[in-house]
This record gives sequence, structure tokens and C-alpha cells, in this order.
Amino acid sequence: MRIPYLIPNSWLLTVHWLHCVAAVSFCPHSQQVAAGAVGVAQRALDEALKYAMERKTFGTQIINHQAVSHMLADMAIGVELSRLMMLRSAWEIDQGRRNTYYASIAKAIAGDTANKCAADAVQASLSIPTTLSS
Repeated sequence: MRIPYLIPNSWLLTVHWLHCVAAVSFCPHSQQVAAGAVGVAQRALDEALKYAMERKTFGTQIINHQAVSHMLADMAIGVELSRLMMLRSAWEIDQGRRNTYYASIAKAIAGDTANKCAADAVQASLSIPTTLSS
């Protein structure tokens, strides 16, 4: 017997949100896009970490399994790097300088990190058994 994995509606991105992302992607406000992507990546890391500390397999939390802990560490590295680049971009503005260079880097890194963190969070949550042995 197969048990379908259901994703709560609160975890789904709405079509409206996707249109906003598409619209913002073409505007020159890379720093704001990077900040949003950092938020998405951080939330994915938080949810994956929470789940890894709750779920147990083979008598231990899944965070104690090497593959899961390495995946979470990579997510944390990406989130921190993205955040630092976004903050560097903001600091350049505070210093009265153009931030185009750092904002572009922040947007690229943060966007890639958000995508990877979201995919890794789903990967971690798919350790939920999907079949039952009779």
C-alpha cells in the first residue's frame, strides 16, 4: 500500500508570488531580490533542521546521519555567504558608493542558494516512509 506524501498548503508558493518574483527579476533592485532569496533559503534551512531533529531512523535522529548533517552544513554555508554578500551590498550604499557589483553577486549567489536549500529541504523531508510492508 502506498501512502502519498502531502505538502501542506502553507508550504506551497502561490501563482501570485511567482509572478512577483518574475517581475522583480527584471528590475534593477538586485539587493532586494537577494534579501528575499536569503529569507527563502533561511526558512528552508530552519524547516529542514527542525525536521532533522524530530525525525528518528535506526534509533537516532536523522541529523546524526552523516549525509543529512553534511547537507544541512552546506545549506548553512550557503545561507551565511548569501547573507554576507547582501549585507556588503547594503554597506556599499551606506558608504555612498554604487553597489551594482556587490548587489549582482549577492543576487546570483542568494538565488542559487535559495533554490538549492529548497531542494535540499525537500530531500531531507522525503525520508518519510512512503510504503508500508504488510
